[in-house]
Amino acid sequence: MDHFWIAVFTSLTLVAWVSSSQVVLESKPCDSSGQCTWNWILETKTGPGIVGWTRRSGAAIRYTVCDVDLHPSAPQPSSWLLSDQLIIANDTNRIDITVEYLIRSCSHLPPNNSGGAYCVNFFYLYVNQSDHYILDKALYPNPLLNTAAYENVARIGRLINVKTLETIKILNKGKYLLLAFHNDGACNSLYSVKVTYYVCPGGPLVNDNSLVSLARTVAPANDSQSIRVEGSCGKDTVHVAGSLYVHCQSNGEWNTSGLKGKCICKEDMQNVGGKCQACPDGKYNDQNGLNCTVLPSAPRNINFTFINQSSVEISWLPPAITVIRRNCSMTSIVASLVTIMKIISVLMTLAGVMSITYHIRKV
Repeated sequence: MDHFWIAVFTSLTLVAWVSSSQVVLESKPCDSSGQCTWNWILETKTGPGIVGWTRRSGAAIRYTVCDVDLHPSAPQPSSWLLSDQLIIANDTNRIDITVEYLIRSCSHLPPNNSGGAYCVNFFYLYVNQSDHYILDKALYPNPLLNTAAYENVARIGRLINVKTLETIKILNKGKYLLLAFHNDGACNSLYSVKVTYYVCPGGPLVNDNSLVSLARTVAPANDSQSIRVEGSCGKDTVHVAGSLYVHCQSNGEWNTSGLKGKCICKEDMQNVGGKCQACPDGKYNDQNGLNCTVLPSAPRNINFTFINQSSVEISWLPPAITVIRRNCSMTSIVASLVTIMKIISVLMTLAGVMSITYHIRKV
């Protein structure tokens, strides 16, 4: 029964998805250290009553814009919020841009619950991807003058009148990235922006203290392009028959459903937190993938009783400590007893007894 449960547990482990890692390229308003700064570039087409994106401080830094209920002579609003240029790793396949925002419905805004002629319930995300680093921010492409320098990648506005998180996924096309949020009539607030990409983490698989090690792998753009990676067995381990191939998925998780083999600790070592350590004194491990266990003791009270000149009965009590292992089982104990009986047989033959019958009995 013990072996049955071990087999079931292993099967469940092999179909697991092992945890992912995200590399953060940008996090506004606060970074991972808790430092909060957010000073991006503002570009706005001027006109009567048009204010454009405005940086707000206080309890939390954010950017807002609400150019509605404009004078009839005012042009359609066109306000841009530009990020700093971000450095993208060469092997990055997909970039995830997560924005937290709130859009106020035009039907709740003046005049006459319409927001005016230009009011809309969405805004846009544009990106500029290139292989050229621009040191001077004043030289960033101005989207008011050169909109073609930016690619429109998303219309944001999945929900209105509620603070919302939305993630836009884009393919990486260069070493550097600029974000540009364009507002042409929405009344909205931008609370945070986070730019990340996924990697499948390197090192030992984290499930069940696995000893299979994998190289850190940048996640593919989508699961149809999952990356096949071969694992390896590390220090003080041996490879048990079967392939060590797994797949890196687009969400940065290792798909281990194809993992057929495994790595186990060498003889007289055991897996402790994903590392092989020597067995404590008085314990052993015969390289079966289990933890160290105590040594089995010898059979107790072995007795030889001569029934007659041709028969001898051997009896014993079970060992005080019994352990099942490949090379030290009850079968091997019986084999040792048979060897003893053969020796007795030779001695009795020399004494003139032509044949002997053995009766083995475990008490």
